[in-house]
Amino acid sequence: MKRGKVGNCIACHEAPTFTDFRFHNTGTAQTEYDQIHGPGSFAHLTIPDLRERSANHDQYLPATDQHPHAQEPFRKVPTSVNAAFTDLGLWNIFANSDFPGSQQRIRRILCADHLSATIPGLGLATPASPESEEAFTRLIDSPAFAARCSAQALLPTSIALFKTPGLRDLSHSAPYMHTGQFDTLEQIVNFYRASSGLQRTNRLRNGDRELAGIRLTDQDVGPLTAFLRALNEDYE
Repeated sequence: MKRGKVGNCIACHEAPTFTDFRFHNTGTAQTEYDQIHGPGSFAHLTIPDLRERSANHDQYLPATDQHPHAQEPFRKVPTSVNAAFTDLGLWNIFANSDFPGSQQRIRRILCADHLSATIPGLGLATPASPESEEAFTRLIDSPAFAARCSAQALLPTSIALFKTPGLRDLSHSAPYMHTGQFDTLEQIVNFYRASSGLQRTNRLRNGDRELAGIRLTDQDVGPLTAFLRALNEDYE
């Protein structure tokens, strides 16, 4: 479970809540898409930039009360019938004017992650108090960081990001992942093993950098899934 060790689980699932309440791309969207359209297909999927997306809201973004006829191709389960269908997760929400209430919070999270990933040693953390949020917003709006933290720059970093779930009661919450791709914890652990390999070889589109720290072996799967089952709550 330790950060930087073979499982690296603690990077996103720290106790006691076993979630960092942030957004990560673990490769679930890519895996689901490539299983249908072939390895490497998700990496070549055409995804519009902010300007094109904003100019063609109904063509790309989710249906809402403001846009009831939107086609939402990037909020669908992939299918062999239409290669444009996939679920890009947070990409559908970030910088989307139909969801104004969450934009500042999402931007702060994306910006902190983006700056930490691109500026060695910076190590920014998302602020936890209103006062620190205001200070952080001033920082990312400053001339030094404004371009790096603009909506145009951050939108690609939101591709296929999903909120980190907690790990308690996993035995009672199957199937797993946002579209119910996996039925067992063993499948989940092996999925992370595969995703970590893709990340280390730069074959995971917008993959979370923490994935590279996962180096589980066949012998690790049993003990890890046993630990995850031990987090079940006793309701009797």
